[in-house]
Amino acid sequence: MIEMTIISYLSAHLPHHVGAEIPAKRPDRFVVVEKMGGERENFIDTATFSFKSYAHTMLAAMELSKAVRDAVESMTDLDEICCCEYGGDFNDTDTGSKQYCYQAVYNITYY
Repeated sequence: MIEMTIISYLSAHLPHHVGAEIPAKRPDRFVVVEKMGGERENFIDTATFSFKSYAHTMLAAMELSKAVRDAVESMTDLDEICCCEYGGDFNDTDTGSKQYCYQAVYNITYY
């Protein structure tokens, strides 16, 4: 399951919580990984992933997002991931919870 591979990799390379959902007790900084869709052709899978970096300030969310982008782009070191194509990042602050969030999007090709 590619989601678990990505979460495990990021957890090992970032000093903050990384998971598939917002933790019940929110730490100061954390990352939520979400698979937004994908396709398969000739036994090669490509999926679009969202990496939401949450923090108590916008600057901290941007800094965490940069660290996430650096870690995602190094995932090609894994045998099962052959390409991480950057799709952009943007402010995705949740005004309801007043939690600052910066989101990066990648198309990831894997076996």
